[in-house]
Amino acid sequence: MVVLNESFLIEVGLDKMSKEQKDDFLDYLRETLETRVGSKLAQGLSESLLIDFEKLIDSQDEDGALQWLEKNCPNYKLVVDDETARLREEIMANKDQILALED
Repeated sequence: MVVLNESFLIEVGLDKMSKEQKDDFLDYLRETLETRVGSKLAQGLSESLLIDFEKLIDSQDEDGALQWLEKNCPNYKLVVDDETARLREEIMANKDQILALED
């Protein structure tokens, strides 16, 4: 399970951010990861399946969405892990620029 929290920021070298900057950056990371994973998973799905999943998300049915993923995208955990690793590498490669933006 991917956990984007202060420990993650320490791991990627962004622990010097202020509390507000950390919170904002973590929100950004969650949105980015969600978009990347969603795009990757959507590539192999029909329009009908995507509509079904969107309904679960819109209704905030997390359990239903998880069950849907397990049934229709059995590799979703691997996709999440791969995209998280990719995001981690990008952050680490650009941490000085990210920190400079926060000043």
